[in-house]
Parts: sequence; structure tokens; C-alpha cells
Amino acid sequence: MIETVVLGLILIVPLVWLLGVLAEVHRAALATNSAAREVGWELTRGGTPIGADHAAALAFDDHGLGAGPARVSWHGRVERGEILVVTVAYPVPVASFPLLGRLSEPVMWVRATHQVHVPAHRSET
Repeated sequence: MIETVVLGLILIVPLVWLLGVLAEVHRAALATNSAAREVGWELTRGGTPIGADHAAALAFDDHGLGAGPARVSWHGRVERGEILVVTVAYPVPVASFPLLGRLSEPVMWVRATHQVHVPAHRSET
């Protein structure tokens, strides 16, 4: 019986930790995808880079993540008929333990890319 309990703990504790890390990675993947889409939409409707950063922050807040460590970039011109490529990256800590906190900050970067076609008939503001 003791062997079963010890072996069960040895197998269950890492499994629960792995499930927690995978949940954080999935949440970050959803947040980065949403942020890339929102930034692209904000830029194509005539927004400013400050408005795009605010849109990304709102997307991360919606998923319960702070936008502080996120990296948002876009390539292309925001002109009629052009294609804009938005990339968002977010670091996910993979070595955090419930009572010990984050140890040496190893992170895994989650990235999302979104292409937006700037409408040919958008109004100039």
C-alpha cells in the first residue's frame, strides 16, 4: 500500500504540474491570437499605434493576462488595398511552483500572426 501511495504521488504531482503549464500556454495562445486580430482591426480602421497598443492590452486583459511583457509588431503599410501583417508574442513561465513561486524564469514564447487586408474604400481620418 505504501508503494502505491508513493508511486502515485511521484506520477500524479508532475502530471498536475504539466496540466497547469499547458493551461497557461493555451490561455496565452488564445490571448495572443485575439490581440493580433484586434491590433490589425484597430490599425486598418484608421487607428494610431497607441490605439493598437491599447487594443492589445484590452485583449490580454480579457484573458486575465497582463500585457506588459507582450511584444506587438506589424509589417506593411496601412494604406488602401495593402496587406498588414501583425505579430504578437507573449512569454509563458514554465517553471512556477505553487509554494515556491517562479524559480529561474524559464519561459516559452507563444506567437500569433494575423494578416489584415486594408479595405480599398476605407475613409481617411
